Amino acid sequence: MVYNTGITKVMGQEENLTGVEAVDLSSGEKREIAADTLIIGAGRFPRLVFVPVKNG
Repeated sequence: MVYNTGITKVMGQEENLTGVEAVDLSSGEKREIAADTLIIGAGRFPRLVFVPVKNG
């Protein structure tokens, strides 16, 4: 988990997530994070919603 961070870019290849560019909201420092899954939570009690993958 990465806290106090904003996502500035979502990167992928074909239909797959390969990473994100994130900015630290305190320092403004940007970094790339390799990832194949992205879950965004906002608020005190985030409600996670999963979108089913469409095959075919």
